[in-house]
Amino acid sequence: MLTTKQIQSFFDTIHTGKDFPYIAAKLKTIGINGYTYLVSSGDSAFYNKQDEIRFLPGRGIARNITPQADPARFSHILRTHQMGKIDFTLFSQQAADAGINLWVVDLIRMNVSYFSLNGYLLHEETIPVVPFPV
Repeated sequence: MLTTKQIQSFFDTIHTGKDFPYIAAKLKTIGINGYTYLVSSGDSAFYNKQDEIRFLPGRGIARNITPQADPARFSHILRTHQMGKIDFTLFSQQAADAGINLWVVDLIRMNVSYFSLNGYLLHEETIPVVPFPV
């Protein structure tokens, strides 16, 4: 059975985007197929193959989303986060400022899709495969 406590314990270990591929691998070990993160509220919805859904309210701080999306700016922000130069809180704020409303993490396809306020796909990329997490 999927529990929010398990999920939260994994996210408590994230410091920067460099850590994300390891968290993705850990989430897969407990049967999570993916999740959606809503930048505007900071809420997440996780699901598994049994279609169980667990909500983590307010994992981040609620943000105002810039209506005019800037994909090039977001790509730069994402790379900076992935290099470990900014933490999740700052990444979320900068993503909102670049017009990112939500992202969908698909742990079956191993990719992340980032969407604007009006639902347009602005960026999609593959999650790197890493060694089994300890």
